[in-house]
Amino acid sequence: MEKKDNSHKTWANGKKPSMKRRSEQNDYTERGIYLITIAIEGRKPLLGTLAGKVDVQEGPEKPHVLLSP
Repeated sequence: MEKKDNSHKTWANGKKPSMKRRSEQNDYTERGIYLITIAIEGRKPLLGTLAGKVDVQEGPEKPHVLLSP
């Protein structure tokens, strides 16, 4: 597979790519809870979609993930 040249892209309104936005004070080698963002080209819902309402805490309308088939 041919690698794309993304050197011409500006990143999200001039932001740095995510690996360069890491906190220099945080030791990411330690065990802990980390937020992981997975970006899929074309925004295809390969893993699932978010559903529900953010202001509901209980019941079928609370925020949840609908897994893709």
